[in-house]
Amino acid sequence: MINKPVLNIVLLPVIIFSIIIWGKQDLLLVLFKVSDFWMPIYRYMSIILVILFPIISILAIFDTIGNITARKDEADLQEAFEKNELRNGCPILINKKRIKGSDVIMREFYTEIPEKIWDKRKNEIADSMNIHYVKKDKPFSHGKKANGRRIVMYSGVGREDPERGEIYDEQF
Repeated sequence: MINKPVLNIVLLPVIIFSIIIWGKQDLLLVLFKVSDFWMPIYRYMSIILVILFPIISILAIFDTIGNITARKDEADLQEAFEKNELRNGCPILINKKRIKGSDVIMREFYTEIPEKIWDKRKNEIADSMNIHYVKKDKPFSHGKKANGRRIVMYSGVGREDPERGEIYDEQF
């Protein structure tokens, strides 16, 4: 939501609906014809619901957008690793953002897979995600405070062909 502010438009209907319901609470009291005995309970419950509904809705929207965003990258990583390497679970995308002024994308994953296996599988990862690494010698590093369960990867879009040098044909 921070990296792509356009997605904040999805929150607008929830906010507008909440403001309308908050302003029309008294109309709901008249509409449901609540008895005097239940009136105090109804007022408190309606206030609680008017406050909780937007919070729960916004959290559900954040969760849905996060799942949709992370789905492709996590599925691509499942293809790159072997089943025995994924026995403790697939890597989970924590953060993904494009570096301003460049085509470099930073991805941070939470994983139980050691970094040496990531290094061993770097070609398979690049093939399945259709990326190339910005740092060719060490494409993976640890995340914040050198946490061993966080792997950070800087990449660009599209695979790069391997450097083969110049080819000469001596027969011609």
